[in-house]
Amino acid sequence: MPNQSVERKLLYNATIWSGEDAIPARGWLEIEGEKIKLIGQGKRPKVSEHTDTIDLNGAHILPGFVDCHSHLTVSAWIPCSIDGSHWKDNNEMLDALRRRASVVEETEWLMVFYADFHSMGRLPSMLELDEASLGRPVIINDYSLHQCLANEAAYKRANISALSFPINDVVVKNGHPTGLLQEAASGHMLSIALNQLASELESISALALLESEAARHLAMGITACHDPCVHPRMQVAMERLQTRTPLRLSWSHVKSNESADYVVDELCLSCGAGPKSAKTFLDGAKQCAICLEPTEVMKLTAYAVGGALRGDFSSLQTLTSTKMLYKQRKFVTPYLRFSPDEVSGILDEIGMADARPKIHAIGNEAVKCACQALKQTGTQDSTIEHLILLTNDDIEDVADCGAIASLQPGFLNQSEELVASNMEKVMNVIPAKSLMEAGIPTALSSDNPCGPLDPLGNIRSAVRRRSDSGVIVDKKEAITISEAVRGYSMVGHHAIHGKPHRGISVGEVADLVILSSHPENPSTRVLSTWIDGEAVYTQGVMQRRRP
Repeated sequence: MPNQSVERKLLYNATIWSGEDAIPARGWLEIEGEKIKLIGQGKRPKVSEHTDTIDLNGAHILPGFVDCHSHLTVSAWIPCSIDGSHWKDNNEMLDALRRRASVVEETEWLMVFYADFHSMGRLPSMLELDEASLGRPVIINDYSLHQCLANEAAYKRANISALSFPINDVVVKNGHPTGLLQEAASGHMLSIALNQLASELESISALALLESEAARHLAMGITACHDPCVHPRMQVAMERLQTRTPLRLSWSHVKSNESADYVVDELCLSCGAGPKSAKTFLDGAKQCAICLEPTEVMKLTAYAVGGALRGDFSSLQTLTSTKMLYKQRKFVTPYLRFSPDEVSGILDEIGMADARPKIHAIGNEAVKCACQALKQTGTQDSTIEHLILLTNDDIEDVADCGAIASLQPGFLNQSEELVASNMEKVMNVIPAKSLMEAGIPTALSSDNPCGPLDPLGNIRSAVRRRSDSGVIVDKKEAITISEAVRGYSMVGHHAIHGKPHRGISVGEVADLVILSSHPENPSTRVLSTWIDGEAVYTQGVMQRRRP
């Protein structure tokens, strides 16, 4: 007799995106316990009376979305922050700070997300921030999360003056700090603000914010999430969150700049449901490390001048504002944070801790540096993240070093500045197609909250390559819908665990997302999210996993 203690479910009358290539076909899917038992095409088969049958009425079953780059521990705090996305100048910024300062305690942080420093023009001074905040600590995060503005009270809280950061990370003018922090200094300030804000709230309130953000991921069909930068002091909170959400959580350790005794700087304390991993940054966002041939610079100049003659000065402004140096017969931006030998030393340290390296590299020079170090150390298992601007030679380097690539197609939604640079004329921009054609496992992810969290929107961006303003960005890098689904599920798993995944295949764990219609349809919504063969989210209602 069949074992009646194991739950069986038959999902039928659906389009199933099955196999390692996520090819859609009408059919049915049988689940036994946590795993997929059978997959078939056509009408539903006969099943035992002990099998639950679920008619999906033409819905689509996809492998659960795996977001291998989502800053859950940052985005959880956004409901407690000020939204700076609508600010057009520093007057609006200062007015918003005054309003919030008048209604909160004197010790409470004034935290802002989504400000766009590029479009705001002149930024306020530290003195103006101090006056508007009435002495409360202020951190205003640019939408990239790679730079922020802070006032004197925040500098004192974060001990900025006593710590050592890479050159230009603490921006000064005439020998005095401007309040603008870049890269490592900005990340340190944000970590301090988040940790102090968490300590000011009761622990259950902080955990509730993390739970709410995990629930938001599940409601979008995300079954697994990897936070790439978890401060050592957030490890305990993430471990507690693991016990309170069915979302498969993992994270990478990032070293702290703090010198206090209570910060444990041991590499990879805990990394959740994934293998141990550690993050290192080779360049920044606005400060990305690019290398161009002289002929490429000449092309960009010609495009910029041609645009200016037609009355469009955006390309010329972008080109002239980009700091470049001429070295070894090439033009480079001075933002590569480590040499290949230094990166090799970092990789050796990560390897001694038996951890996977996660390498932040946006520009092609940073990517080339990563590839050289990976080959030099013989590192076989790694993920390079972002890879926004690459030449064909750079793509060959990535293929040779054996790394997994992780891209964020949602960045195409906010690509006006990138389009204005004309970089797609000399480089491949967010080169999903080129990387895949080179045989490189290429994951798609969000970089939430820097990019939009919604996997369906990001998948459509990878296919259509269209910005919010309707501009097509490097059309040759468009991929098929099946390639995008595969990148946002199976290869996302690969980027976290270093091991491939077969998606909706017999014997695999039943982590699924059920959609109302085809994922390319903008009106498609998530009907249900399944983990371990059970629905954990259904049409706006969270369902807890059974004990």
